[in-house]
Amino acid sequence: MASAVFIQEAGAASQTLRFEDGGLVVTQSDARSAREITLSYLDIDLEGPAPAEPEARGLKRVLSALTGPRIHARFALFAPRRDALVVWQDAQAPEVVSELKRRWREARRRAVAVDFHAAPRREIARFETLLTRGIVSAEECAAAVARIAARATAGCDQ
Repeated sequence: MASAVFIQEAGAASQTLRFEDGGLVVTQSDARSAREITLSYLDIDLEGPAPAEPEARGLKRVLSALTGPRIHARFALFAPRRDALVVWQDAQAPEVVSELKRRWREARRRAVAVDFHAAPRREIARFETLLTRGIVSAEECAAAVARIAARATAGCDQ
């Protein structure tokens, strides 16, 4: 998959979202600070409820009223992070969200595929970790564990 880069700007602040094969690199900067984080696509919760936007206060409230909302979409990040990935409102925001969802679906598809060549205990532990992280539901985990156990039992009988 080729990488894609989106640059979003609002006043003196900017955000770069770099979609790479290994994950999403988010760089944010304004007049006071800059930060860069790298996220696995599976660390972004696209299925759960979006976290509420914190209420603007003081000058931010006044500026928000004058310039309109800057947020297009918010996505919660799985533990250990407690913040959110925010896509800013601009002309390319729908394309950013679409690319994020496409990459997330592909990463999830790969993550939930059962590897029958791996050691059954290791594969069961992997699905339990996916369950703990909230990437798969309890039903998906139970079904995968049952398939792994059935395949391991069938392999032992032969």
